Amino acid sequence: MAIYEFLNQFQEISFHMPGHKGQIPISIKDVTELSGTDNLMCPEGIIQQAQEAMAKKLSAREAFFLTNGASSGILASILATVRENETVLVDRNCHASVLNALILCGGVPKFVYPKENLEFGIPRPLTAEDITYSGEKTVIVTSPTYYGEVSDMDAIRNKVGDAVLIQDESHGAHFYFCDALAKFRTYVADMSILSFHKTMPTLNQGAVLALYAGGISPKRVKQAINMVTTTSPSYPILSSLDYAGMYGEQLYGDDTILHKIKELKQALCSETNLHILENDDCYKLLINCDGVNLSAGEIQTILEEQYSIYLEGVFGNNLLFMFSPCNRVQEVEILQNALCSMKLMDSEPKEKIQIPLLKLSQTMTPREAYFREGEIIPVREAAGRVSKENVTQFPPCVPLITIGETISKEAISYLNQEFIEVVK
Repeated sequence: MAIYEFLNQFQEISFHMPGHKGQIPISIKDVTELSGTDNLMCPEGIIQQAQEAMAKKLSAREAFFLTNGASSGILASILATVRENETVLVDRNCHASVLNALILCGGVPKFVYPKENLEFGIPRPLTAEDITYSGEKTVIVTSPTYYGEVSDMDAIRNKVGDAVLIQDESHGAHFYFCDALAKFRTYVADMSILSFHKTMPTLNQGAVLALYAGGISPKRVKQAINMVTTTSPSYPILSSLDYAGMYGEQLYGDDTILHKIKELKQALCSETNLHILENDDCYKLLINCDGVNLSAGEIQTILEEQYSIYLEGVFGNNLLFMFSPCNRVQEVEILQNALCSMKLMDSEPKEKIQIPLLKLSQTMTPREAYFREGEIIPVREAAGRVSKENVTQFPPCVPLITIGETISKEAISYLNQEFIEVVK
């Protein structure tokens, strides 16, 4: 009863995903494929109607509901388009599921490295100038980033021409329902994967694969989705996706919380030495703590223990907060009072904690490394060995080392684990 008991007594102020913030708006009616409930594997009734309505909201050719998260959408989009031994241009700031998809289909990644924001120690969004394009048939881009920054997808589309462009838009589902973020809506990708549960009133694992391109077979995409999706999909998740599509504009049309977020940012800038990332997504707040005497981890502990405030996480010396209209005004006020009343004294400049995108040698394809015999060794002995696993930070689940890459001494210096699996 550990999970049951914990969740039933757990009380918090949520500035993390999921976007419903604990205010689940739907009736948790859990059923199976019955007369009238339709079938996600081959929808013809209420699920199909809901997907068609969602496609209109997203201005997409088709929209496919996902109950195994955006990860399953990334797997499906790559399985539907990439062939074995085909080179794929991949944004190195990619989710680990991209590498897992390449294991399954046998594709070969050619990584493209976005520039780094040295002040915050995080990767910037990929730009067209970052890309060296040499005719690859498929290009995979992460936009927006985990930290709320958006790529110029029109420029990237122009750079890669007729290549199949897959956009991991997991953190941008609310862009299509919020007028303040309308300018960041992108329709140039052939397929876009939107993780609704991150920012919308949707249960965890609720996501959508939006198909835009006319040249990609919807049947093939659906076949790929069915390969990586449970045959017993959650009707509560499906219902919450449908709800988000119907009421998302109404929810984000109320900008009360957005005004409070702006007040919070102004207060932090005027009353503290905390530094705020000027990002594109106004519902995300990344705070750097280098200018104060407390570390991001110490501030996180104070917020949790004294105020029951739980944020998305600590990354480097940064605090990441995720808001949605499901937050209450008083919750944002409590956060503002907490941060502004802390004894955050000025601090001498610290050595920057980087979240790097290391340029390692891709010695084997992900598929080749996965199926080779492996052994587990101490991390300190791993330099020069080929990784047999994706070494990631959760979240945002971007690999520090990808499967098939040769591990360097620099990479080892960033690892906080004792052992690693390598190719034997």
